[in-house]
Amino acid sequence: MGLERNVLVVYVSFFALTVGSSLWFSLFTIYLDGVGLDATWIGLIITAYNAAVSLTYLPSGRLSDIIGRRVPLMAGSLLLAATLLLLQSTENPVLILAIMVFIGVGNGLMTPAVNALVAESVKAERLGIAYAGYLISVTVASMLGSAFSGILAKTYGFQILFLTAATLSTSAFTLFTFFISEPSGSMHAPYSVAVKRSLRASVSETVRLLREERELRHLTIALSLHSFGLAMITPYFALYAQYANALDVVEAGLLISFLNLGMLVTQVPAGRMSDRLGARQTLLLHVLLSGVTWVSYVFSWSFASAAVVITLHGAVGAMDMPARRSFMMEYSTSKTGKATIIGTLDAVIGTVGILAPLLGGLAWSRIGYGAPFFIAAMINTVAFIQLAPLLRRWRRVETSGNAG
Repeated sequence: MGLERNVLVVYVSFFALTVGSSLWFSLFTIYLDGVGLDATWIGLIITAYNAAVSLTYLPSGRLSDIIGRRVPLMAGSLLLAATLLLLQSTENPVLILAIMVFIGVGNGLMTPAVNALVAESVKAERLGIAYAGYLISVTVASMLGSAFSGILAKTYGFQILFLTAATLSTSAFTLFTFFISEPSGSMHAPYSVAVKRSLRASVSETVRLLREERELRHLTIALSLHSFGLAMITPYFALYAQYANALDVVEAGLLISFLNLGMLVTQVPAGRMSDRLGARQTLLLHVLLSGVTWVSYVFSWSFASAAVVITLHGAVGAMDMPARRSFMMEYSTSKTGKATIIGTLDAVIGTVGILAPLLGGLAWSRIGYGAPFFIAAMINTVAFIQLAPLLRRWRRVETSGNAG
């Protein structure tokens, strides 16, 4: 019953967290543009946020494997609540950048822990569908948050978005505190020892893991390139809608909700595809189709055309995480825990993409509104080429096994 309750608590708490984050983050670039920051500053702030998330993944995955899943979830949600209250009170770009770093740390603490918690709370054969259920929860939340973000911002101002998100983060903290049960039992080490151990082992264990697992190394390179391309364009979907398609803040918020709608309707089929077709095949198809949707977005000319493309982008995006997480779980062992695998790969992938939003902003400012999307698609093509051999090697192993 405890493990079953964990899944329900994860769905509800991350629904609340994601409604809050999508309320403000969906239009954050428009907010920053409105307070007078140019695309380079916007890219720098998003870069700082991404750096904080990625660099926190590395120790937080190991920390979660040492002390359990509950404490990182509590600490991350509480940090989010506090920093969002600060974010609504300033328009200073330096302070905004600093606050976004702490918001990134909060998210970085929670992601490896929640993914490991889901993996430990279901049977292995239902892992893909369990992740899909989690992603449905956060996708519905994203759709609702982004749909109402523009309306609330236009009616009450952007500050209400930050305050609402802080309140929802506090509610998630309460759920984590009182309703999460540790699947792996009691804490293995005192907190101070666990923190020191996770920080000390972060770099050395990452090097060891990637050196020993050749296939995992290729997967990391491919996903790093793919995620770099995605990070280049993600901050600029709403800005492109505003500048290239002349949409207002309400329409821009609704447009982002269509992205989440595409993810929502495809989430369960994507989870089943990962379970039945295979995580590797599903991930390869996701990378291939991603570049197509990124370029197609540049050719949208109205709200309707942009909504169609961004819905397809969301549908393709839904194929990513169930396959990616199931693929990663193949490498977990008694020596290398699930959260360590997730945290290590997410940290490396995210670290590679730290400068992507800044480069996207520079391309936007110096070349044109569509430049980040075209450059990202070219980088994604290299990721596909890097990922494809992993599928061929898997097929050879499977064929050899069947022949024997």
